[in-house]
Amino acid sequence: MKPIISFFFMAISFGFLFSCTGVNTQVEIDKSGIQYSKPQASTKLIKGEKVDYELWVDKTKWEIYDSSDTVFIDFKNMLGSQGTGLSHVLRHNSGESMAIIQEIRTSTDFEILHKTLSESLSTGKGSIVSEDIRRVNGSDILYIKWMEDLGTSKIVWLSYYLSKKTGHMRLACGTTEELLTEYESDIIDLLNGLVDSFEEAKEAEMIAEKSGFNSLTYFSKCFRDAFHILPSKYIQQHA
Repeated sequence: MKPIISFFFMAISFGFLFSCTGVNTQVEIDKSGIQYSKPQASTKLIKGEKVDYELWVDKTKWEIYDSSDTVFIDFKNMLGSQGTGLSHVLRHNSGESMAIIQEIRTSTDFEILHKTLSESLSTGKGSIVSEDIRRVNGSDILYIKWMEDLGTSKIVWLSYYLSKKTGHMRLACGTTEELLTEYESDIIDLLNGLVDSFEEAKEAEMIAEKSGFNSLTYFSKCFRDAFHILPSKYIQQHA
């Protein structure tokens, strides 16, 4: 039987605002020069419900729960009003790490997302450990690592934020400070499965244009006939 106590503590730790209404302020966030890409083992697809994104998951390591699952419902009830935009809950097969996806149909700058989290943490016993803007599967993603001190244990969260004109989403993965070394690699792999659907489609369109095709639909048909795979699937597999 998988442990429930860590799930409960994670819910307590996650109790801060995600929906952002603040005013943009000048926050200097460094840009990472490293390119991050989807792991080959991540083959299970989650599609965004309110924001155009895809998350590729290694199904041998993570269990996925949506709004129809009891685990999802129980966790959302634990979060209460702080569960704004919750669309999926993922749990590591060990039961010692979990991840949460939230989606909001409001366009928000990275600076506001950073400021909102920072101010929320400052009211308790939490703090941001590190942050940067990194290129993940061809898109700019805000990465924030933060820690919450619950007294009996410390919860470390690693998170990716994707912000688009149509809205923004957060993928946050957490575990205890003691277990971070053991599960950090799996957490990072999960984070790097995040793909901006619009950027992926734009890349396929660019390839079609460079290949002399005026129609992406016709290019996709020709590509599939020649290579027995859609160009979008090929891009996903070789990102």
